[in-house]
Amino acid sequence: MEPAVIAGLRSTPNLAREISVVGCSSTLGNLLRFVRGEDKSFRILAQLVENTLFLIRRENSPTELIPDVRGYGHTFPEAYTNWDRDVKQSTSHQRVLRYSFGGLNLLVRFEADGYIPIPNSEASTLPAAKMETRQSFGIEDLTQSFQTAEVATEKNSAISTWGQCNLIVKQAGSRVNQDRIFDLKTRAIWKKNQDLLGEEIPRLWIAQISNFITAYHEKGLFRPENIDIRDVKADIAKWE
Repeated sequence: MEPAVIAGLRSTPNLAREISVVGCSSTLGNLLRFVRGEDKSFRILAQLVENTLFLIRRENSPTELIPDVRGYGHTFPEAYTNWDRDVKQSTSHQRVLRYSFGGLNLLVRFEADGYIPIPNSEASTLPAAKMETRQSFGIEDLTQSFQTAEVATEKNSAISTWGQCNLIVKQAGSRVNQDRIFDLKTRAIWKKNQDLLGEEIPRLWIAQISNFITAYHEKGLFRPENIDIRDVKADIAKWE
């Protein structure tokens, strides 16, 4: 959870004052299934820090191997998408999203599959790296972590030494607006007439993703005419 919180504070130093609940799309997805009456067990640790509730996912080990998994959910993105120059060799793209729901201000971390690019002339470049130290976050340990971080201006990065691990913070690239983020699913061609979107809308709603890409394959072969890109903002609003 530390990278998500540090990134949020770097972007908005007074963020901690405004947030009611911090969690990930998985924890909120579990709660959503629960209130909808779906029968699936889960475990979440809940910790209240001053006025902010942290929901921490506690399920199976992240290193656990799932046997007999089949599909092309990983190989398709490797072939059809590219990492931007500033984030090459990354293993995932995590985003932090803030929105209000039911009178609560939520900070939600989720993993995005990618984004739809726009012409370079429209991109807004991030400002130069800057490390700020404030006393008013309201979370003692996190404040201490922020205060002890060292700025490495020559690399445009900062290092947090909170806990037992070093966290290297870099600021680079361009901002990617939420309305350009997409979610990607791959399926066999014979499933093309199934309502895949209907199954995914609750998850898309939690992460506020409005672009849904479905790629259908014939025995592992993906053809351009079988790649469907949809704007599902209206579908999500209707479901909500």
